[in-house]
Amino acid sequence: MIKSMLSLDLINGEKERDDLYALLKLSGWKKAKDVDTVWIIEHPNLTQQENESIQTVKNDIASVLIRAARKLELFEIYYVAQIGNADVIGRVVKKVKEKYTVYGRDLF
Repeated sequence: MIKSMLSLDLINGEKERDDLYALLKLSGWKKAKDVDTVWIIEHPNLTQQENESIQTVKNDIASVLIRAARKLELFEIYYVAQIGNADVIGRVVKKVKEKYTVYGRDLF
């Protein structure tokens, strides 16, 4: 099993926050209580022993957030994720040339 933690910030999207949270919940994410924008999910059928599993989780996170950005017409979503024991990743979902895409970004 792989557990993942996601923290995100909406850029110019505060009005859509509740709708984004509802979409994350529908995708199986659970919001951590008492902290802002931190979400947890378990992937019971994946193992962190395989790099392919880590990539699958990265793709799943990107897909969920791209779908949300497209549906809610969000400007940008910045996020960091901890996937199992793998290195923390930093990403941004943004619209370029009428298409939402995920781009890597530096953590520090």
